Amino acid sequence: METPIVLPSVFLRNCSCLAALVVLLYDHVITFRFEYKYIWKRPQSPVKSMYLFCRYFGLICQTVNAVLVFSKLQKAPVDAMLCRSWFTFLIASCSVLGTIFHIIVALRVYALHLKDHKIGILLAILLAVILGLRIHTWLLCYRHSTYGDICSVEYVPSSLLYLGKAFHLSVIFFVD
Repeated sequence: METPIVLPSVFLRNCSCLAALVVLLYDHVITFRFEYKYIWKRPQSPVKSMYLFCRYFGLICQTVNAVLVFSKLQKAPVDAMLCRSWFTFLIASCSVLGTIFHIIVALRVYALHLKDHKIGILLAILLAVILGLRIHTWLLCYRHSTYGDICSVEYVPSSLLYLGKAFHLSVIFFVD
């Protein structure tokens, strides 16, 4: 039986993944009583559903990520298709969570502006742009990124840097 070689970068990835899961679980435990009081006891609404989906979908995704990191991604070399699938999972789950967060913020802003239709149209356009940037970024990553033996990204298209900057500027504009 061959002994797996754990490289320092794999060890660091494992530690950070475990730490993220522990912090997330800790947050769920210490805030659950408030969540129960202020969220679960309230009547059903779209915002409540989105909030609960984000809260528990994020926990499920981080748990799946930890299982993958501590099982299939533990030993080098890792198959390139598995790396691509893992990064696709990470990008997709973050994109879903981010998109729902932006929808919640947009609904709140729309309500604060007394459901002004012009504000609603502007927010819908901003949401569409953000979603379009996310999809375009994912496609570029999926098609052009390359991965090393330990499932680390070795090449990312330089155009993603510009998309990343544009995305962050849109988020700052959107939240402010």
